[in-house]
Amino acid sequence: LQCAAASSDGRVSVLRHEPETQVWSVEYLEDCPMGVNAVSWAPAGAYYDASSSANQETPRLVTAGCDNGLRFWQCNTSTGEWTQQNVPQCDTATTSAIQH
Repeated sequence: LQCAAASSDGRVSVLRHEPETQVWSVEYLEDCPMGVNAVSWAPAGAYYDASSSANQETPRLVTAGCDNGLRFWQCNTSTGEWTQQNVPQCDTATTSAIQH
C-alpha cells in the first residue's frame, strides 16, 4: 500500500506500508520551493504491488506546484528511489486545470 501527499513546504511525502512488519516508511520528494498544490498517481502506479510478478509496471506520480509547473516522478522498482522525469512543461492553463 502506498499513498502520497502534497505540502506547502515544497515536498511530496510518499508513504509505503510494509504488511509483514506493519510499519509505514516515508520518502520525501523535493518538489517546488513555493509549495505543492496537488499530487496524483498514474493509474498503473496506484495499484502497484511489488510482491506480485503479474504487475511489473513502474509507479509514477505527477505533482502541481505553486510555480504553475507540473513535475512527473517515477519510482525505480529495484531501489525504491523516486526520480523526477525530464518532460516538456505544460502551459499555465493546463496546470491550473489539474490543480482544480
